[in-house]
Amino acid sequence: MRLSGIFAVLLGLARLDLGAAKLARTLQRSSCDLPSAFDEASTNSQFRGSLAAWDGNPISDASGEIGKNSGNCILLPNPAQGLPARYFCSLILELDAGGTVMLQGFEASSPGVEATLGITGGTGCYEGVTGSYQVSANDAFDVFSYTLN
Repeated sequence: MRLSGIFAVLLGLARLDLGAAKLARTLQRSSCDLPSAFDEASTNSQFRGSLAAWDGNPISDASGEIGKNSGNCILLPNPAQGLPARYFCSLILELDAGGTVMLQGFEASSPGVEATLGITGGTGCYEGVTGSYQVSANDAFDVFSYTLN
């Protein structure tokens, strides 16, 4: 009985150690710097009713093209509350530095209104990245500007 008690304590410590290791991996910062600001040219968007989807829209900063953006947005009308319609969006930034960054959140359905998209994850050198981007569209709704918060 004494041996089983020691085994239970050791098993508990092993679980605690694994949990701490998982937490440490979750809290680590990415090994690549996120672009602080960039623009997306919406050259590839397809609108079908209340769904907008795109694949491979070029994104660039002051130095030139830095990757591609793919994703989708669903229009959420909100007439019951008298609020303007908005989009729920999921985006994947494929960055030339060596990984992807996933963004998600609500975007405005009219130009000039800023929205915040949360960074929900990353791969490659962006694994463990956290934060958010402010996003706004130009008047033609064909260029989207992102600024890291």
